[in-house]
Amino acid sequence: MNPFRCLVALRPRGPLEVGDLVIVFLRARARLWARVVLWWLGPLWVLASALGALFDGHWSLAVMALAIGPALRAPIALLAGRLLFTPAVPLGTVLVEAASRGGALVVGWLAALLGFALGTTLCGFGGPLTVVPFVFAPEAALLERVGGRRSVERSMRLAVGQSAGGLTAGMIGLLFPMFAGFAAESAGSGFVHGVLQVPPLFGSLWDGQTTPYFVAGVLLGHLFTSVWRLLLYVDARTRDEGWDLQVGLGAVASALSSRGRFDGEGAT
Repeated sequence: MNPFRCLVALRPRGPLEVGDLVIVFLRARARLWARVVLWWLGPLWVLASALGALFDGHWSLAVMALAIGPALRAPIALLAGRLLFTPAVPLGTVLVEAASRGGALVVGWLAALLGFALGTTLCGFGGPLTVVPFVFAPEAALLERVGGRRSVERSMRLAVGQSAGGLTAGMIGLLFPMFAGFAAESAGSGFVHGVLQVPPLFGSLWDGQTTPYFVAGVLLGHLFTSVWRLLLYVDARTRDEGWDLQVGLGAVASALSSRGRFDGEGAT
């Protein structure tokens, strides 16, 4: 990690401001994110479209596209974390590293699922609230390289201490991919049927059929959600632990170390 190359200014931000920052962050490394869309999301979309054509757009495909979110978001979050301080990251390396953290990720996912199930069972719509303490467990496991139990503890400390960011991260993880899917369905079907005047090619989501438009929106929604959650995690660490000061001090220490090394080389 090179503390001099942090892509974003590390300072406290509101949840909506973090959402605006996501757009800037994606645009700053647009070519690399385009490769992610092409090589990571593209094959999943092609597979889902083929299954949709085979099974006449069965509703279970929509459920699968939404349910794959946690596993898909893990390498994307790890990539986003690396891009904070590194201009270019090999995509294959990110996939391997994310897979190596699989055990810790599963523990965090199970804790979040248990919290959601408990809240839903006890108070109906309480699931999104009871999942908040566990919301940052994947980011902690990936970026801090801690075990499953430790990642849950880190998440509880960050999310409870910064409840607004934790609640936002939990809600967007549950709702934003679905919203993106509906938006893509409306835009895709509206353009094809309304503008191009082409008869329906894939059925309609409103008739209970999963379309490629919806799947594309959900997959892109997972990407946006991954980066948003990652930056909310960074914001929580900045507010709760002064991570901006830690990075700044790391930059100063690195500069002093480099200067001392160069001075020593000049003395000889």
